[in-house]
Amino acid sequence: MKQEVVFKETSLPPLEKDKKKKKKILSVIFDVVIGILLVVLSLAIGYVSQIVYNNLNYSSFFVNGMSMYPTINRNAYRTSSNGVKEELTYNSGNFDGIYYTYHCETGLYDASSGFTDRIERFSIVCTYYSDDYSSSGVLKTGAAAKIKRVIGLPGEWLYYSNNVLNISQDEGNTWIEVEEYFLEPQSWWTSKEEAWRTNLDSNPVNFKSKSDPYKIGDDEYFVCGDNRNHSNDSRAKGAVTSSMLDGIVVLLNGETNYYFTGEYSTSGEAIWGTTNSLFDYYFPWKYRYI
Repeated sequence: MKQEVVFKETSLPPLEKDKKKKKKILSVIFDVVIGILLVVLSLAIGYVSQIVYNNLNYSSFFVNGMSMYPTINRNAYRTSSNGVKEELTYNSGNFDGIYYTYHCETGLYDASSGFTDRIERFSIVCTYYSDDYSSSGVLKTGAAAKIKRVIGLPGEWLYYSNNVLNISQDEGNTWIEVEEYFLEPQSWWTSKEEAWRTNLDSNPVNFKSKSDPYKIGDDEYFVCGDNRNHSNDSRAKGAVTSSMLDGIVVLLNGETNYYFTGEYSTSGEAIWGTTNSLFDYYFPWKYRYI
């Protein structure tokens, strides 16, 4: 008589190698997660450290106009009281419409001792003009610093010919043509910058021949805005002295909202304020050094 064979359904324990394989996968996943967390933590520490360092070593500024376009405020816009957003262009001038909030760029400048020793041609500086001071030499209440580019250095002579800057460092005996790279087309330009360049009169001074050069004093700097057609600078105000300079611009690190507070000074001028949030600051790797 044949014996009946009965098959039972059962589950076999996983092989030892399968256990090891799963443990290895879990270990890899754990290592990847830890690695990602460490990278994120390192970036966060680096970001906070950079902010702390900047605030300890530099002073902040913002530009409430288009005088440095397209170097600064190339993406500026304004928002009306009813929430309508309007793009600003190079010929928008200063941000002075009291019914608007302006979104403009902000940055940091170095005001540490001896900063003037680091100023070179085409450095961007934070400066005041002579009419910002009282007759006794005290800075007037409410006087605002301006952001401009240094075109001429102490003791130099300068003039423009055919839109080309000419510099002499030996009392006008020898002249050197100097290229102003920031006025030339850049790879990142859009149609806005192209339009600005087409309409730009790059001559920053009212003299254009060797027979009528400008002599810069031994303690003076000739400064201009990059947006030559829409900048109030040394062409009208004259060269600035080293005592009028407040610092040398280091970088652009964020944006700010510039708005009318609703109040007026005793002289009847509108009082403005600024607000910004964490989202208005750039990450360090997005800083624009200028």
